[in-house]
Amino acid sequence: MCDACDQVINEDKNLYRVSIPWLHVLREHPASLRQYECLFNNNVNDDVLYSNNSLLVNRKRLDIFPLESHKITKSNNSKDVDVVIVSHIVNVEHLDSNEDFYFGDIPQYLINNRVNPLVVLINHTNEKTESLSKKAVNSDLPRIILPKNLSLIEEMHNIFGLIREMLKIRLSSFREKGLLKQTMQRASSAKGLGGALSSLRINRQIKQILKLYNPKVIITTYEGHSWERVVYGVVNKHNDNILRIAYQHSVITKNAHSIFRSLGKKYDPDLIFTSGFITKNFFQKSPEKMHSRLEILGSKKSSVNISTHDQKKRQICLVLPEGIIDECITLFNFSIKCANFLPHIVFIWRLHPVISFKEVLRCMDINSDDLPKNIVLSSASLSEDIIKSNFALYRGTTAIIEAIYGGLMPIYLADDSGMTIDLLFEIDDGKAVVRNVNEFSMIIKDNSPFDNDKLVKYCESYFTQIDYSALLNELKRAI
Repeated sequence: MCDACDQVINEDKNLYRVSIPWLHVLREHPASLRQYECLFNNNVNDDVLYSNNSLLVNRKRLDIFPLESHKITKSNNSKDVDVVIVSHIVNVEHLDSNEDFYFGDIPQYLINNRVNPLVVLINHTNEKTESLSKKAVNSDLPRIILPKNLSLIEEMHNIFGLIREMLKIRLSSFREKGLLKQTMQRASSAKGLGGALSSLRINRQIKQILKLYNPKVIITTYEGHSWERVVYGVVNKHNDNILRIAYQHSVITKNAHSIFRSLGKKYDPDLIFTSGFITKNFFQKSPEKMHSRLEILGSKKSSVNISTHDQKKRQICLVLPEGIIDECITLFNFSIKCANFLPHIVFIWRLHPVISFKEVLRCMDINSDDLPKNIVLSSASLSEDIIKSNFALYRGTTAIIEAIYGGLMPIYLADDSGMTIDLLFEIDDGKAVVRNVNEFSMIIKDNSPFDNDKLVKYCESYFTQIDYSALLNELKRAI
């Protein structure tokens, strides 16, 4: 599957083809792999280009008619920009902080060291960019929030360019057979338009920012998404002297793919900063070498100073899903069964800031009043919840790192697929793996002393302390 997707991109690595998210196989994860099931159940041909689900006929999903300002302008009092940092806004409340949700205090550190950053935020909230931008103005940190729309002409240009490329892929598919044929047909279907258009919007918006500010460096988060490669491509085309830095800030799970894949010098970053020694080692062991240097930057998740639960008398389990609805449902449904079976155990449900309890409970078709009394919906900070708890039930979240630092015993919920999305897949000491309520109950009732020293050391290598000097030295050379 991965090889077929790679072949489709590598056949003609133009911007439109690279922008199709479906061709970037992120990792071995149920939420990621579900979209590829059609390759193996003979449903590919059911998805025609002009179906009723097409973005071309569904105006709401198309989202091309500007409902808000689509222009990016340079303010009169803005300083010269040395570095553009492409990050994300996933919760409106994050605008109240001068720290970035993904890059932490790095932008402020650069300002303190006479390097002028501009933080560009991709809007993942339901709020209009115009209202968010007004709130962002009150910050000392220079920030721009990307509009969710382009002009009508630009949107139509993206749409027709993408359709033209998809038709080219579809016609080429008739000369192929087997998995490659199916892959090409699915990549050229209407379901690929939405995500690709989002990547192409970011392409045009970054192009505007490059013209307005003429930075010497651009830094993006890096997880293997199509929009990241599109950004590297547009920067390379604008000025190949601009240093393109990718920051691998999150976890790398077993059998991750697109983050390690080389798309050639144009679409590969010049430098990849990793979150620690372990993730740098993952890149070094990758069979396909990218056109990128590797350095360790570290992470704000490193060595979080959290008080432990040693004096806590009640047994409390913190439930930590990823910011994916299906993962929330999986963990929350399992914890409901456990809560009914173990009424003396308190379960604290937490959510990633991109998701609300209202949204999750609606998808679960359950009312909060109907939950077992020993389930608590958290509104506290992660640190506060960790201090209260003894155990942490998780699957693919990075929050388990902070839980381990806080002394909690990690309990990974496995399924019957044989697939693991556990970032701790390389280590067995100090964690538990459960598949049902009985196994969970046995872990909870086990009074054996819990020692997480090995886990802590592993996490400290996974997310090392941020090496600000490594970043500053790279920027000074480029600037």
